[in-house]
Amino acid sequence: MKKRILALLLGAVMTVGVLTGCGSSDENADNKSESNTSVSEQASVSSPGETEAEKEKEPVTLEWYFNGNGPQQDTQKVEDYVNELLKDYEGLEHVTLHMNSFSGSDYAQQLLLAQTSGKQIDIISTYGLDYTTEVNNGTFLPLDDYLASEEFSDIREELPEWLLETLKVDGVTYVIPNQQQACNNRFLVMPKEYVEYADVDLLNSINLAEGYDELVALQEELERITLAINENKGMSKPVFNLVPTYLDARELIQRDVLQKASGFVVNVGSTEVCNIYATEEFKYLCRKIGEYVANGLYPEDDAVDQVFAYGNPEVKQMNEDGYVAFTIAQDYLEEEDVAKKYTDTAGYECVAIQLNDNFYVPFGWSAGGSGVTSTSENPEEALKFIEVLHTEKGKEIYNALVYGLEDVHYEKLDDNHIKTLEFDSSQGGSDTSYHTPKWKIGNTFNAYLNQAVTDEQIKRQITLNEDPDNQVSELMGFWIDLTPVELEISQCQAVITEYRTALQYGSMGADWEAYYNEFMDKLEAAGMQTVLDELQSQVDAFIASK
Repeated sequence: MKKRILALLLGAVMTVGVLTGCGSSDENADNKSESNTSVSEQASVSSPGETEAEKEKEPVTLEWYFNGNGPQQDTQKVEDYVNELLKDYEGLEHVTLHMNSFSGSDYAQQLLLAQTSGKQIDIISTYGLDYTTEVNNGTFLPLDDYLASEEFSDIREELPEWLLETLKVDGVTYVIPNQQQACNNRFLVMPKEYVEYADVDLLNSINLAEGYDELVALQEELERITLAINENKGMSKPVFNLVPTYLDARELIQRDVLQKASGFVVNVGSTEVCNIYATEEFKYLCRKIGEYVANGLYPEDDAVDQVFAYGNPEVKQMNEDGYVAFTIAQDYLEEEDVAKKYTDTAGYECVAIQLNDNFYVPFGWSAGGSGVTSTSENPEEALKFIEVLHTEKGKEIYNALVYGLEDVHYEKLDDNHIKTLEFDSSQGGSDTSYHTPKWKIGNTFNAYLNQAVTDEQIKRQITLNEDPDNQVSELMGFWIDLTPVELEISQCQAVITEYRTALQYGSMGADWEAYYNEFMDKLEAAGMQTVLDELQSQVDAFIASK
C-alpha cells in the first residue's frame, strides 16, 4: 500500500524497573569493582568451559526467585515434573530446581526478606526490581566470562546482539534479557468510507520520525478531513486531538524516554536531551487544540471527560456523529492486518496507515531478565538453567514452567500448538491452577502457541526483532543516575501536574499561549535546565564510552 511496507513487524513492555540508581560515584564504582573481581576469582575456581567428563557432579539445588503468579494450586506438581526433565538436560542432570514465585509487588518485598535473612538465592529474575540498584549492591555475578565460553555459546547465538546489550550496566552483562516483541509502531485508523475525503498520498508520505514538519502535516490533514466529513455528510465531528498521544506514545514521535513524568527525552536520530514540553511540536499542538476549542471544533469539557484522549474509546463509534473520526493505534502488524483487526472490532470496514517508515527499539525496552547471584555456590549450573529459559534446547522445560502439565493445564495439539484449559487469552492469571506469564521468565519465541496466538503473529515478531531495517537506540545499555537532580525533577513534575491537563485538552481556548508561556516560565524556575544539563552530561559520557 505504501513505501514503507516491511517484510515483517514487531511490537513492548514493560520495563525492567526504574531508570534510576546507576551512578558513577566512588561507592558505585567500588561495588562494580568488587563484583568484577568476584567473577574472575570464581572463574579461576570453576572454569566456564569445563565439561561434565572433567569432574563428577555432586547433587545441587538451585533456588530461583521470580515475579510470576505466586504459589498456585499445582506449582509443586509442575516443579516436580520440571525436575524430572532436568535429569535429561546436559549439564543439569544433577540439579534440582526450587521455584520461589511471587506476584506483583510481593516479589520485591519477599526477595528483600530472603536477602536480608541470608537465604540461599541462586537465580533472580529482574522484572519488578530496581535493577541498577541491585547491580550496584553487588547482587549479580558478571556473566561475560561465562558467555564467552563455548559451553554457553547457544545463548550468544540464539539471542539478538542488541537484546544482550539492553541490560548491560557500564558495559558488563549481569542478566540474560527476556525476549518478546521489542517495539510497536503507530497507525492512523479510520472507517473506509472517510478515505474519499483524505489525501491518501500525503498520509502515506508522512514519517513522523522526521520531526516537526511531519507532525504539522498530520494534524492539519486530520483537521481538513474532519471538516470535509462534516460538510459532506452533515455530521458534527471533533477534530482529533494529537496532544495526549504525542506526549505518551513514544512510537508516534520515536524517542527514548529518560524520565517520563517530567518529560525528559532523546528523539530518534539524536543524542540531544530535551524536555518534551518545551519542544516546538508540543507548543504547536497546544495552539491547535486551543483554537479547536475556541472555534467549537473540540469539546471544551474534554479536559474533565477525556473522551477523546487517545481517539475514540469505542472504535464502533468512529463513524457516528459527535465522535472523532480516527484513532491512533499501536501495533506491530502490517497495515492490512491492523485494518482487519479494527474492522472486526468495529463491525464496518476500516483502513490503517503506518505513520513511521521503520520501527524503533528504544533503550528503555525490556521485560527484565534473569541473573546469577554473586552469592551462588553453583554459578555454572545457575547460568545453565537460565540457558534453559532462553534457548531452543530448553523449550520443553520452559513451556512446562509457563503452561504447566499436559492434559492437566493444556491439551497438546501438535509439537508447537496447545489449547490452554483455564484461559483463552494469551496468558492466565493467579486464579489459574498453574500458569507463569511467558514474557517474565525467558524467550517467548520458544513458547507453545495457544488459541490466542497465531503462527503468523509470532513469525512476524521474530523477523522484526531481527530486521536490519529497525533502528536500535544508540543509548542501549545506558542507565541514568537521577540522584544529582532529584529536587529539580520533583519540582518540574509538580509544575507539569499543574499545567498539563488544561494545555493538552485546550481548556484555555484562545488564551492558550499566555498559559503556555506561564508554564514554561515555571518549568525554568523549577530547574528544567539544570536537569537537561545533568542528563546531557550522562548521555555524552555514555556515547563517548562506546
